[in-house]
Amino acid sequence: MSLCYEVAVPQGKWPSFAAMNAALAARDFPLTVLCQGEQKPGDPMVEFDGFLSFHVRFMGELQEMEVYCGPYGNKGYDRDTEEANELLEEIGSDHRIKDGDHNMNVGFGPRIPDEYFAPYCFLMGTLCLDFDGYGYEGQGPSHGGEDWAQDLLDHASGIVEYIRREAAKAKEAAELSAKAKVQADADLMAAQSAELAEAKAKKGFPLWRTLAVIVVALLVAEFVDKNIYNFTGTGPTAAPNGSS
Repeated sequence: MSLCYEVAVPQGKWPSFAAMNAALAARDFPLTVLCQGEQKPGDPMVEFDGFLSFHVRFMGELQEMEVYCGPYGNKGYDRDTEEANELLEEIGSDHRIKDGDHNMNVGFGPRIPDEYFAPYCFLMGTLCLDFDGYGYEGQGPSHGGEDWAQDLLDHASGIVEYIRREAAKAKEAAELSAKAKVQADADLMAAQSAELAEAKAKKGFPLWRTLAVIVVALLVAEFVDKNIYNFTGTGPTAAPNGSS
């Protein structure tokens, strides 16, 4: 089951792509309607060709929407004036549509994610507030003008605020994670440097200490050797008395 909302705009007030984008920008809504194919900014805003062929850019991301635009008229039109007024009467609305008024019909599933629902709200609300539109729900009692539109816009603005807040949190978490990684890398390098220094210290004496030990060992050996010669008499033989 899908949900359907419609907005009726008086004849002659239906916006072009450029006019809709100007209205959205003036209200600082993060939404832009996009021309496709041979469509031009000055052309009346309309879908390109069938299902999901109405394209917008919402918060920097391309989005395909189920939006259909066309005039109300007698039998044979996509939006029959008499049927639309019968529905309005059934749901308790005093508003009545005339032949030649323009219609925007939007549809989506009941479990549509918020980030996909918000653009519909911005479109419908802007049509009501800036182009004298009147909105009504195709399968329920919801209907109205400015108040009806403002409820949609407030909901959409809340969605945008939530998305931005969550994005800021994710960015902050990523920055903290990056800082933690830098610190961890620095700590690891410091630990490795300390280990390397310790390893070098355990390898043995420095060269100058090694040379000093060798010299001392030679001197001791010479001293011991001389004393052994003198003690055992194996040293050099003394010359006889009176001999030269």
